[in-house]
Amino acid sequence: MKKHIRKIENDNRIAIAPYNFVPLPDRVITLDPDKDKIDHARYANNRNTGQIDCKLTTETDLYIRSGLTASEFAASQQNAQPVDPPQRASLEELIAVLQTNPKNKPQFFSTTNSNQPVIPASSLRGMIRSLVEIASFSKVGWVSDNPQFFFRAVADNKRSIGIYYKNKIKNVQAGYVCKIGDKWVIFKAKVINGKNFCWYKPWNSLNDDIIREIGISMFNDNDFSIGYKPIYFDNPNFDEHRKFITDRISVRNNLNNKGFITNSGNMLETGEEGNSNRKNYCIIFEKSQEHKYTINDQAIYDYCNNLTEFQKLLGEKGCLINGRPIFFIEPTQEKGEVIYFGHSPNFRLAYRRDDLDKAVSALDCLPSEISSNLNIPDLAESIFGYVRQTKTNDQNRAAVNNSLSQEGEKKQALAGRVFFSNAHLSPEQGDVLKETHIPQILASPKPTTFQHYLVQIDPAQDQLAHYSTKGAVIRGRKLYWHQQPSNAYTTDIKQVEKAQTQYTCITPVNPGTTFEFTIRFENLSDVELGALLWVLDLASCAGKYRFKLGMGKPLGLGSVAINYELQLTDRKQRYQRLFARDGNWETGFEPSSQATQTKAIDAFCKFIDDNLGMDIEETEQIQQLRSLLAYRNGEGILFAGFSSGEDSALRYMEIERNTKMSFLPSQEDKKNKEAMINEYDDRRVLPKPSQVAPPPPRELPRPPIADDPIKVTVRRVTR
Repeated sequence: MKKHIRKIENDNRIAIAPYNFVPLPDRVITLDPDKDKIDHARYANNRNTGQIDCKLTTETDLYIRSGLTASEFAASQQNAQPVDPPQRASLEELIAVLQTNPKNKPQFFSTTNSNQPVIPASSLRGMIRSLVEIASFSKVGWVSDNPQFFFRAVADNKRSIGIYYKNKIKNVQAGYVCKIGDKWVIFKAKVINGKNFCWYKPWNSLNDDIIREIGISMFNDNDFSIGYKPIYFDNPNFDEHRKFITDRISVRNNLNNKGFITNSGNMLETGEEGNSNRKNYCIIFEKSQEHKYTINDQAIYDYCNNLTEFQKLLGEKGCLINGRPIFFIEPTQEKGEVIYFGHSPNFRLAYRRDDLDKAVSALDCLPSEISSNLNIPDLAESIFGYVRQTKTNDQNRAAVNNSLSQEGEKKQALAGRVFFSNAHLSPEQGDVLKETHIPQILASPKPTTFQHYLVQIDPAQDQLAHYSTKGAVIRGRKLYWHQQPSNAYTTDIKQVEKAQTQYTCITPVNPGTTFEFTIRFENLSDVELGALLWVLDLASCAGKYRFKLGMGKPLGLGSVAINYELQLTDRKQRYQRLFARDGNWETGFEPSSQATQTKAIDAFCKFIDDNLGMDIEETEQIQQLRSLLAYRNGEGILFAGFSSGEDSALRYMEIERNTKMSFLPSQEDKKNKEAMINEYDDRRVLPKPSQVAPPPPRELPRPPIADDPIKVTVRRVTR
């Protein structure tokens, strides 16, 4: 399996981010489905049944958004326009304006009383399961074959992805798409001087009036939309930059040629505020009947299945509208099919590889050591259960198809044997909620930032692996660093007013707030119970590690500690008598000894050691996990030694970063020339977690805190 660069020696090639990755295991430890078969119908004498009483303490602000009512959800689906705040609005007034959109509902999750925050069981279960998967060397099970990855690299000329894009896009043609039977075909546009489309740039307000008369949007119109209008135009010529242009267009039949004009896009598709720097309109020449190409069915599926919100405005199938102008890469073979197409000359390309007949997805970037075991149970699945996809479609990878059980659906699902409760506030804590705040903007993950998300062997810009690189491998499981949320919230009223739709508001709980929850378990082996306890031991209050939970992890929110008390139940004792000696209902629960917990953890570690042939603590996966989970008193991590000072290693890089606030190496030469710099410009590589911050010194697993037990509420067990 490919390994990420152990250490990036050149500081100029190091990226920073609030996240990093625990690497994939060299091999997945699987179980024998027959040998390890579990009977859910009865309690086994040689297995463990009981509960783990947990106390969770927030180290930093924690926030999990409340659900929406049916009417709130319906309102949130509408394209609500920003509400104009009062002139010279205060921060409180701006928060009130944001709350007019139901999706910005700031309340913390709750069940009955909105002033009593609750952590849902699903959040706790997901957090613990992901860590058990890592610790037990289980598979990366939740890797999707959809969406596929698309990209555009118009100006990325000197890097591997830019070179790849330029080589692919250099033969772009224009034409008209038509539906003939069940096939989409493209008729190539008429050729003039070797080209079948040209550009038109309005030179003055008179030319702008012509655009208005044609009835197509100007690039800086507030209600900009892509349009296609028939026009006439003068013979085009090459300008001094070898750009094919025409100087005259008209809606009247008084010029030599006819075709369609389009504005194709204003480069503000992401919804960012500001003016477009686009000035040129594209003219597609009239249709020719001489050349016709069929569009590949798989390419159509990939395109339609990965439309951006902006592309959906074109139509249900994007630019695939009968009779509509379209841009495409001409097949190199005489009867070849069109693979790449779009609504503008610089359209997005699907990442494709020579060994695949489809757009690349994350599933295609799993190494064979993992993809070959996708449907063989592992330890995490044995504990938490699973549901297999029993019917695969044409888009599933062969690794999935080949490893499905041949015995029907009987083995495609397994019930879990751990059950999480909601986490409720510990008693007598008073008001634990903070005031409502506006957090800094958090966008969705960008896995197309391949220099971060893919294993890189060489950090040089022209050697970077991308999704079309044969053998490209994803980095692993993404986790966020712990840091204090000192810059988590914004008070910049002007900025919020300017980009109101990108902001939200939240009401988090304070640091130091405690919640209590229970993990019930049934018929767990010592190894399975040990896996749970090994993970829970990491996050004890007196230890060096914390977990991450809830929203705002990149901003420092969601660091939590967990103390626990294990109780095993004697099922025979439970049913031998109705009342216990103290007069309460007999539950069969007894607090376990430290020896019991140690025995389970030792059994788990031995299971891993025996399967890997090495100490679990010496593995790369666990070392990188400890680097990421280390709390370090909540302080940020600094890259020291930069020529201009120190810069946090735990922030996002920025497309526009004030030069006075950026201390990344190789940016120094730009500081005297520019007020703002693009920190992504050099496609820096994200190093291993241990290069950012080495893991704390190894220590033996720490037992639960003896002087802080959780009181057990004795209750009637109805089963």
